[in-house]
Amino acid sequence: MLNIEDNYRIKYRLPVIKQKDIRTVYFKTGIFYQKDEKVNADIVLRGPDLYKMINAYEGCSEILDDYIRELKSRLDWYSDIKQKYEAGNVEETLGKDYGQTLLLKDIFSESVEINQGTSRGRPWANTNILRIQYGETLCDSENIFMLFVRVDRNVKGYYISYRQYERYDKNNNIKAGGESGKANEKQLEERKERKKCYYIRIKNCFNFVHNQYPELLACVRGDVGKYFESEIGYFLLGNDAKKNALNHEFLSVLRRFNKKFMDCIVKEFGKEKVEILL
Repeated sequence: MLNIEDNYRIKYRLPVIKQKDIRTVYFKTGIFYQKDEKVNADIVLRGPDLYKMINAYEGCSEILDDYIRELKSRLDWYSDIKQKYEAGNVEETLGKDYGQTLLLKDIFSESVEINQGTSRGRPWANTNILRIQYGETLCDSENIFMLFVRVDRNVKGYYISYRQYERYDKNNNIKAGGESGKANEKQLEERKERKKCYYIRIKNCFNFVHNQYPELLACVRGDVGKYFESEIGYFLLGNDAKKNALNHEFLSVLRRFNKKFMDCIVKEFGKEKVEILL
C-alpha cells in the first residue's frame, strides 16, 4: 500500500529524491549580515536571485503573483535607500536600519559584524572595533573595556559616535558581598575609578588623533558615563556646511582617523592588552 507521500509524488509526477541528492539552501530576502555570510550552505539565495527565478512564472498563480509584487516592492525599497545613500542624503538614509548598515560597511568592511536595535522607535546600529584587557586574559568578559562605533540620532542630528563599554551588574555584585555588601561596594568604587582612568586615556587618544584631522567637522566631546557606556566623542552628519557630508571625501578621512585612533590605543595600552576586532 502506498503512503500519502508516495501517492502525492505519483499524482504530480515528482521525482524520487535520494539521500545523495539532498542539497542545503540558505534563503534570505533581507539584509545579509556577517552571520549570514558565514552560513555553510550549498546554495545561497538572496532576494534579487529569487525574484529573477519566480518572475518568469508571473500569471501562473494569484498567490505567487502577490508574493512577486511584495518581493519587488521590498527590493525596490532597498534599492531606493542605497541610491539615496550614494547621493549623500543623510536625512532619508540614516533614519533606516538599512542605511545605517550601508554606512558601517562603507566605513569598515562588507564583513563587519553589526548590531541593531531601536530606542523609542528610532533605529540605531553599532559595531565593536576593539577591546582592552585589564584582567588576566582577553577571554574574561568581566575584565575588559569594549570600544564600539554607533550610528544614531539625537537633538542635534545624525551622528557617528565612539563609545567605551563595560558590562557590570551593580546589584548582583553588591549582594554577593554578604549582608552588608561592604566588600563589593569597595569593588564597585574601584571599578568606577578604573573606568574613569581608562576613559581619560582613550579620550586623550581620540583628541590627539582628531587634532590631526581638522576636516572632520562638528566633533562633540563626550563624558564618562555612570553605568555601562561612556561616550568618547561623536561626529555630526548632515547636508549643511557645519556638519560632515556623507560623501567619499568624508568617509576616506574617517577611515584614516579610525586607523590612527586604534593605533594610538594599542600604543597607549600595549599590544598584549588590546585586541582589534575588525
